[in-house]
Amino acid sequence: MEKVAGRDRIKLTIWDTAGQERFRSLSSSYYRGAQGVIIVYDVTRRDTFDALRRDWLPELETYADLDQLVLMLVGNKIDLHHQRQVSADEGRALARSLAALFMETSAKTSVGVAAAFEELVQKVANTPHFWQRAADQQRAALATVAIDAPEDDREDASCAC
Repeated sequence: MEKVAGRDRIKLTIWDTAGQERFRSLSSSYYRGAQGVIIVYDVTRRDTFDALRRDWLPELETYADLDQLVLMLVGNKIDLHHQRQVSADEGRALARSLAALFMETSAKTSVGVAAAFEELVQKVANTPHFWQRAADQQRAALATVAIDAPEDDREDASCAC
């Protein structure tokens, strides 16, 4: 986290696989170093909710340390209330069992979408070991190592490695 004009500035990198299988082979890349993960299911399709425990959560446990990130469970498409197959109470119960944040949203009407990201970012920002780890990683990436060529080769433009 860095300060810009006296305010905290947080950089987000967002991976959206839309649940597509073709992105499964890249999963370890998605989760490596993640500080927050939002897993979304469709409240109008029970199979997407059931797939959380069967597919997505085991994958997340495989590639990420759940104790080292903020997890949020989001039920989407709440604008289609007449088609709802998964209740808010079911989503909340699953989130509670995972020690995860929980929200319901409608991407179509924008209800709760910004709030979900804001809550996740706020939780990460308020957990010092998350942003301290990120700062340490950034410093390590910026570190350089100088390799001096032998004295008699310094005028030569070729590498002395």
